[in-house]
Amino acid sequence: GEYSMNQLTAFLSAAGSNTSYQREDFFNYTDESGNQKSEKADYPGYALKLGANYNLNDNINLYGNAGMLSIAPNFRSAYLNYNNTVNPNAKNEDITSLELGFGYLNQNLNIMGYDLAYKLNINAYSTYWQNKQLVKTANDLIYNIDGVNAVHSGIEIESRLGAFDGALDVYGVLSIGNWEWENDVVASVVSDDDRSGPTYDVEIFAGGLKVGDAPQTQMVLGAKYTAPFGLVVNPVFTLFDKHYAAYDPADVDYENYSQYQIESHNTIDLHMSYNTGELLPLPLTLGLHVFNCTDTEYFADYRQGSGGFYGAGTTYNLSLGVKF
Repeated sequence: GEYSMNQLTAFLSAAGSNTSYQREDFFNYTDESGNQKSEKADYPGYALKLGANYNLNDNINLYGNAGMLSIAPNFRSAYLNYNNTVNPNAKNEDITSLELGFGYLNQNLNIMGYDLAYKLNINAYSTYWQNKQLVKTANDLIYNIDGVNAVHSGIEIESRLGAFDGALDVYGVLSIGNWEWENDVVASVVSDDDRSGPTYDVEIFAGGLKVGDAPQTQMVLGAKYTAPFGLVVNPVFTLFDKHYAAYDPADVDYENYSQYQIESHNTIDLHMSYNTGELLPLPLTLGLHVFNCTDTEYFADYRQGSGGFYGAGTTYNLSLGVKF
């Protein structure tokens, strides 16, 4: 539902679900056993979200959003060790999220006699992921892990300035995150060769480690100029930092785990286009895009203990658009 009164608008949404699993196994069970089909495992879930926006005046607004999500565990966690026994410890993964923001918009800003349009948006977020469950097979062993929690928090800033009646657009985006695994957990381990055999516990030292496989700090700066004769020039600077190597928390079965962090790097791209307008019977748009203009060498992706993949060097792209 949605509510609106004067400067205030608010909404609330809710949904429910039920995920039902059943496993059929012709490899580990014979026809005569009567156990080729497992018992069903049901996991009710829900989604709840609410938010509000308040306009302080014509230029400034404040907003907030909160959400709760409960989703079923993955199939591999519901049936452990690749057999038909329902895992009694499998439970929903719960996600709680909160966002607070500030917005400013002024289409008629005048500074030193120049007419400008300015937009600013700042938001802070925190997402708490509880009971994340992992299953890993390695060295003929199966690791079953549950109860892993992760916290994703950060701040995001977007700003845009328009000048010369919209001919020049200068913009910037900054995202600073802090994404961490919250706690150490215990993994239940069983032999892959004897999945019904005895199990033993291994401690997983994930608490305090950074979440990998994505840069937690990013910055984009750009300017787009549209000339009156159809030429558009758009250089873009992008910075990546706090990018930790991808890894599996199940691998962290010893203390003082050393995470690999990809070296901070930046790239510059250049986008240009020209529209022929009425010069030709059929308007054409010609485009030239140069990516990584400085030919920066960097890792675009890295796997802990295995190495990484380099990003592309300087590349060019030509495009042609026809408007009928």
